[in-house]
Amino acid sequence: MFSNFDLVQTAGWTTFETHIKHDVQLPAGESILRINTEQSGFNLDKITISESNSLSIGSVENEVYRLQVFPNPSPTGLFNLSQNQKWEVYAINGVKISEGEGKQINLSEFAQGLYLLKTEKHSFKLLKK
Repeated sequence: MFSNFDLVQTAGWTTFETHIKHDVQLPAGESILRINTEQSGFNLDKITISESNSLSIGSVENEVYRLQVFPNPSPTGLFNLSQNQKWEVYAINGVKISEGEGKQINLSEFAQGLYLLKTEKHSFKLLKK
């Protein structure tokens, strides 16, 4: 099966766009994803594949007022938000480890690993390297 779509040029290396492809039918078993490009000089942040009618982190992030978190992953544990937000951070076991308000989250005192950031309208995975 072949499926494609065109991407548009953004304003710069730190300006990202989300592209969603609906109704892609995958056969049972293993599949191969190939990305073919016609020119160089692009950034591909991530690819998220989810079942139809399922809720994923990707579907929460795709709201009209999209919040961005950077850098992610973070080598220092300092994460910046593109907007002031009330936020909560949870460990992978579901225990709340931090909360606050503003544009910066400081997880420097915590171990390397995966955390979940929740705001009123957004959820993100945070990776401290």
